[in-house]
Amino acid sequence: MPASHSKVFYTGFANQEMYDLVGAARPEGFEFVTLKSDSNDERIEKARDADYVILFSLRLPDETWEKAERLKMIQLMGVGYHDMLDLDLLKRRNIRLGIAPAGTGIGVSEHAIMLMLAVGKRLPYLDSHLRKGEWLANRFRNESQQLFNSTVGIVGLGRIGKEVARRLHAFGVTVLYHDVLDMDVEVERALDAQRVGFEELLRRSDFVTLHVPLTDSSHYLMNAKTIGMMKKGAILINT
Repeated sequence: MPASHSKVFYTGFANQEMYDLVGAARPEGFEFVTLKSDSNDERIEKARDADYVILFSLRLPDETWEKAERLKMIQLMGVGYHDMLDLDLLKRRNIRLGIAPAGTGIGVSEHAIMLMLAVGKRLPYLDSHLRKGEWLANRFRNESQQLFNSTVGIVGLGRIGKEVARRLHAFGVTVLYHDVLDMDVEVERALDAQRVGFEELLRRSDFVTLHVPLTDSSHYLMNAKTIGMMKKGAILINT
């Protein structure tokens, strides 16, 4: 059981509706603490007095956790702790870390496909001109790329990569994937996804979508050399 008035600090700066949504899950005996401004100084100060932290998608200075003397646990909103936290620091401070793997697969996969469609159809550019009274849709028909009959390369066929593959087949695409881990043949068959080497994926894909954590092995995975291997006009999606 928590001590009386254990404090849970939510590090995301949001509107009251979001605070109410998250705070509604607060068990009895916990105080839900939020931000008044989008300020790291305020985050560091409020973490200092917190027993538990719900960490939104931003990396805070290490001093945040060094000064949080009461902190028992950080709950991450997602799974990407690799570039968010110093695990050695947490171990030294005996601060537990929780992740939420079930919370992001569908949302991120839909977001990735939304970006493929938006960039392929030049939506941001056309929208910006439409807001100035210029109707350019017909002028860019020859530059518009559709998903149908295209090849999409998925880098990282984990939770989210699999969800992307499942949704892409409704668009009539060929799915390639590359992963450092072996994949069960039944999974490949169910997703109708062909495993290829990373360089082959880059050469063949009209769309490349990245679904790998930021680690030492993936840092600068995409660079001048690897981007140069991609098709002319190919689209790179990084969610």
